[in-house]
Amino acid sequence: MARAAADNRSNRLVQGLVKLGLPLSLGCTVGLAIRYLPTAYGLYVSIGEAAAGASWIVGQGGLCSGALLYPDPGGDDHCLAAAE
Repeated sequence: MARAAADNRSNRLVQGLVKLGLPLSLGCTVGLAIRYLPTAYGLYVSIGEAAAGASWIVGQGGLCSGALLYPDPGGDDHCLAAAE
């Protein structure tokens, strides 16, 4: 029942955007983006928590800055070169 209500809200949103003059494809894109915002945010939080567990603070430095702590055993120093 809740799924049908969510679909109905999405349909009304898309129909309203089309009435405002947006193309149907853009209305559908906006509707999907809004629908998946909570999922994307949850994924961002999960990745941030996992990265914090690996001693990487999200928002401070990039992936290569964290890679400086763990040099590549194969000798490929592409992250070291990018950081210099």
